Amino acid sequence: MKKTRFFGLLMAAAMALGLFLTPSVPALAEEAPVLEEAGLELVTSVILSVRQPEIGQSYNYTDEWEYSIKDDNNTFYVESILWEDEAGVRPSVFEAGKNYHCQINLTPTAGYYLDVQSTTYMINGFPPAQRSGLGLNQIALRSSDMGPCMAAPIIQSVYNSSNNDAVLTWQTVSEADKYLVYFREYPNGSFGSPQTVSGTNRYRATGLTPGAQYQFAVAADSSTYGGPGNQSQSAPFTYMGQPGAVTVTPASTGTTVSWGPSAGASGYILRYGPQNSGVWYDEIPVTGASNMTNTVGPRAFQGGQNYDIQVVGTAADGSESMPSAAVFMGRFSDVTDESLFYFNPVYWAAQNRITTGWDDNTFRPMGNCTRASVVTFLWRMAGSPAVSGAFPFSDPT
Repeated sequence: MKKTRFFGLLMAAAMALGLFLTPSVPALAEEAPVLEEAGLELVTSVILSVRQPEIGQSYNYTDEWEYSIKDDNNTFYVESILWEDEAGVRPSVFEAGKNYHCQINLTPTAGYYLDVQSTTYMINGFPPAQRSGLGLNQIALRSSDMGPCMAAPIIQSVYNSSNNDAVLTWQTVSEADKYLVYFREYPNGSFGSPQTVSGTNRYRATGLTPGAQYQFAVAADSSTYGGPGNQSQSAPFTYMGQPGAVTVTPASTGTTVSWGPSAGASGYILRYGPQNSGVWYDEIPVTGASNMTNTVGPRAFQGGQNYDIQVVGTAADGSESMPSAAVFMGRFSDVTDESLFYFNPVYWAAQNRITTGWDDNTFRPMGNCTRASVVTFLWRMAGSPAVSGAFPFSDPT
């Protein structure tokens, strides 16, 4: 009796368990609806910037963020990062002459999914050597081998030069015997094969497209210290051609400055200041790629004084083209007609600081000249010598 009851209970439990394990398809659909992948948005690119280890540093395994990761995309987050040497061993101290790689595990944020094949994965601007799915919508990225770092070269400047060139300069790294330089179109281009630069901290990129944005990266490299180290990356900048020749046309109503177009520029800046001083009195923005002229007020340029005038093309990101320049002698607002008999004598006197005109930047060439003015002119011609003695005249004015 007890056996019968026991087997009966066992049979009932087995049937119940069988029903639980093999429900009908409609019941499963009702009880646990499956989230269709089509309801998620694909993460199309994952771009990570990882600081490489430096020679002699120890690896703190308890702090996964010790070697910093910069995530430029909020559609995923980093679960962990692990450094290993070429034999798959975690180092206690990073050594010169050894290569290491990092493995980074990623998980998408809610509403997104990662795909090993169709998503673009980049570590420090380069595709990872290996990438694989971990399950549960996670991805593992294994970087290419990275030697332990020397200091990253600090980029000093990126500027537009002539002949479709852009020039990159950086601070030297004492341990480096050469540098690797990369550049790409920003933001969607990829860094190409590095250019090796030896014996200098300067690189000139040729064949750039006017109006396109670019970004440079540079890493120190050393056969002694086990290969390239960390990269420094420049801010994006726009390549522009040099503006055409600057011409200056003076008139009583103001001085007009004109120039030729700068290929790729979206606007211009007009600067002027005393010749050879390196000081700009004003910087005038000129908006629009087709606006290549500006008229400066008649009192901006003082008569007889020489000025440097500079025009650069500009872009929305703050980039400037190589400048075009001219030297211009300021005109008095009432002495602008070169055909008049007094034009050359007036500017000869002004250039030699014998006369400076009036405070309102007029010369008043047909005005009366007092004896005191004539004596002052002669004194200035003599080099403004020191004077002494009593004044004998009763009409000093």
